[in-house]
Amino acid sequence: IVASHHTKLQKILLRWDYIQLLAQSKVNRVSAPVLPTVPQTFASLEDYIAVFEPLLLEECRAQIVRGDDDGGKSAAECHVAALTHCEKVNEFYSAKVAVRAEIGELFPDNELILITKEPLGGADLPKTYALAMVDGHEGLQILSLRLYLESDSSNDRDARLRLALQASGSGKRADLLFSVFFSFLQSLFSQLCNLSTISREYVALCSLGSIAFSDTIVSASASDVSAGCRTIPRGLKDYLQTTHNQSQINAIQAGLSGQPLVLIQNGHCLCRLDHWLKASPWLGVGNPRDLIMPEDGDDGFFPCAPNQFRAEVVGTTRKHRAHVLVCAPSNSALDEIVLRLLKSGIRDENGDSYVPSIVRMGLNAHHSVQSVCMDHLVDQRLQSIDRSMSSARGGGGGRERERVRLAILEEAAIVCSTLSFSGSSVFSRMKRGFDVVVIDEAAQAVEPSTLVPLTHGCKQAFLVGDPIQLPATVLSTEAVKHGYGTSMFKRFQKAGYPVQMLNTQYRMHPQIRDFPSKEFYGEALEDGAEVEQQTSRAWHEYCCFGPFAFFDIEGRETQPPGSGSYINSDEAEFVLVLYRHLIALYPELKGGPHVAVISPYKYQVTTLRTRFAEVLGKDAARLIDINTVDGFQGREKDIAIFSCVRANKSKGIGFVSDFRRMNVGLTRARASMLVVGCAAALRQDEHWGNLIKHAQQRNRMFKVVQKPYHALFNEASLAATKKMSDGPPLPVQEGDAMEVEMELPSHYDLGEAEQQDEPGDGGDGG
Repeated sequence: IVASHHTKLQKILLRWDYIQLLAQSKVNRVSAPVLPTVPQTFASLEDYIAVFEPLLLEECRAQIVRGDDDGGKSAAECHVAALTHCEKVNEFYSAKVAVRAEIGELFPDNELILITKEPLGGADLPKTYALAMVDGHEGLQILSLRLYLESDSSNDRDARLRLALQASGSGKRADLLFSVFFSFLQSLFSQLCNLSTISREYVALCSLGSIAFSDTIVSASASDVSAGCRTIPRGLKDYLQTTHNQSQINAIQAGLSGQPLVLIQNGHCLCRLDHWLKASPWLGVGNPRDLIMPEDGDDGFFPCAPNQFRAEVVGTTRKHRAHVLVCAPSNSALDEIVLRLLKSGIRDENGDSYVPSIVRMGLNAHHSVQSVCMDHLVDQRLQSIDRSMSSARGGGGGRERERVRLAILEEAAIVCSTLSFSGSSVFSRMKRGFDVVVIDEAAQAVEPSTLVPLTHGCKQAFLVGDPIQLPATVLSTEAVKHGYGTSMFKRFQKAGYPVQMLNTQYRMHPQIRDFPSKEFYGEALEDGAEVEQQTSRAWHEYCCFGPFAFFDIEGRETQPPGSGSYINSDEAEFVLVLYRHLIALYPELKGGPHVAVISPYKYQVTTLRTRFAEVLGKDAARLIDINTVDGFQGREKDIAIFSCVRANKSKGIGFVSDFRRMNVGLTRARASMLVVGCAAALRQDEHWGNLIKHAQQRNRMFKVVQKPYHALFNEASLAATKKMSDGPPLPVQEGDAMEVEMELPSHYDLGEAEQQDEPGDGGDGG
């Protein structure tokens, strides 16, 4: 059945005319079919599939033609290949091509490629071309390709390709048509995108009927399951009651109610996320996001030695063990969960802690979790069975290796995988499905992606996320308009499905929590016990260093040619000055990853990284996590500096106005949230206008009048911020802000290059 779904998708995609799609996309006139809009509920399984299938295909089209504007692959990057064999197999053409060994590694299975004789970008568009999919490898130099051409198509391109393919399979190497196709394959051979994720989502969508609670997914309504309620063993119950707040207890009770789908909105309660796994007595894990250390932004580096934690041996037995699949949208988010499972363990029925047997599936795992990665566990198992079989690592003994891999997957108590990888073939070969699926950051996944792990026989699923933060990334603007970017979590919430809200936050200083709670959560967020004491810092003696401050700067936004991104060099320079004064006053901030600098725009992030490296040196700059708001979602630091970039007072503020992006950006700090932006420009948006009023009312708005920016932090100015009131809100007049006289500081040394880092009183600071 799975193979038939794959075949159906390949037929659809491989008959697309890439050159036509590319030409249409460049003039913004893609002739997409009329797309359905995602409703809150569906009438039937067939209705559900009929809505999501065209939207998924539209998103696939956008991924194929996206080019390299956003780091994607470009058809302009071509490789030489030579056709060695071609035959028709069922409805497809199967071709084998030879490439250089180092090139073959660049083309994984399910890679979509463009084959063409004429180069793209010339005066004339290619006339002979085709889409093909990598269907396998024979060694390092032979790729198996799959092509599809409709036999009854009257399209000239298809007719030429059919003749060429038929001739290539005839064995007549002197045949003119074969020579044409041989030459054609030797000319250009280009990567477009990998279709593994799209394929897995498509198969999951077509397999909706196999999910035990598909009726709940379609109707988005809770079931009457009062007879299926479970109870918590006394020992575990005593532990939970002494360590969890009431909203967490409520979420646990919802998990025990027997509802097939349990939705948990975590707000900003991230430091106690262990409730969502403890909602089933065999689970339990906190959130490790506070352990992340920057490494060029967002690679999820963990500050601990690799393999320092030991999990229970896979294959051991424990009473009442369930088979649990834990998923997250990204590798870095998944590694965070695995790390905390290894570090903190979970609780058994007596409330005692232990580390369960865990398997981390997939690629690109961080070294800190290598001890539980599948390949590592397979190597260990093979060596323990027979030392002579250790050579299986190199490729020999592949069948035995696959047998061991499947055994480990079925024996593990907890299997951890990204949403996409949970649709890989090894999962479909399991005889034992999963009892429970837990999906973290579920509000960041499109609905077909959420379906993927649910197709493995699970009886209950927990969706954990916050729909008031950023949604999934969807490239097709048309698909977004029709609701494809809406997560299953959000759709259920809109339909009135019960959602357990965790309203006690343990991460942020109350002054940071105050505005987001009022603006985005209806004042529902509460502070955990002692959170203010735990997030108070020495630098709070100066109000300009937090817990919350807004620096109103008259910067200038610029847009690089041909880019949709923006730069504000003035803000970048001010952020650098702000950071340098912080670490000069509080040297302990230099010793570790305490500070994040975030911005909505990638070009601003690039500018900030460049300037920090130039002034501080590369090693010192690496300790500062400089990232986009989107890239930093789910992360936190003691201090977060938010560069807003937009400074045009009449042309709007672009996607900075997205309240979800604003919410994420303003909640990345534990102790100090420092916002740098042009108040006059940001006031054009209602939410940002409310933030500016909030800063003014609390006397936490600082006017950056002119350069040099160091003057804001001179002795007199800093002394003044010590005396600023932290009392009740003040009446606000438009434009109110604390203005600071400009004098160069003289009371502490910022280094020999101090006077050279800033430009003179003119210029744009860049």
